[in-house]
Amino acid sequence: MGMTSVSVFISYHTETGIDYARECQRVFSEAGHSAWMWDSDRTPGALIGDEIAEKIQHCDFSLYLATCEEVELRRNGQPWERNMAWGENKVIWTLTLDSAFVLPLLGKYNYDVVSAETVAAKCREIADQLRTTMSIEKPVARPS
Repeated sequence: MGMTSVSVFISYHTETGIDYARECQRVFSEAGHSAWMWDSDRTPGALIGDEIAEKIQHCDFSLYLATCEEVELRRNGQPWERNMAWGENKVIWTLTLDSAFVLPLLGKYNYDVVSAETVAAKCREIADQLRTTMSIEKPVARPS
């Protein structure tokens, strides 16, 4: 089976998730994927919203790191990034650190609860899965 390289957009809370995002970016890069996160890859002088929207539009996959409580989340760009990814019909894989807040819909598909000690291992597992197949399930609305 051929190896696949994918483009990953990493969504994270800038205060509570940046170290985890850096670790995930390293893991995905080591696995041969391109992983973009605003803190390390932004273009100086570019408009933040425009650049993030472009990266989401062109990514194959979005990794959503849930690392904070709901109140903190509302003061951050993650809800906008999540909605943008949904609007572009992107695959989103959610990693929730311990008891962080996550919307119920994000927890329905491609969802794992991890600890600070296991986040890198879970990213390796996802990266390896992506290398051999792009079979991460896209959420599909089904009539009840």
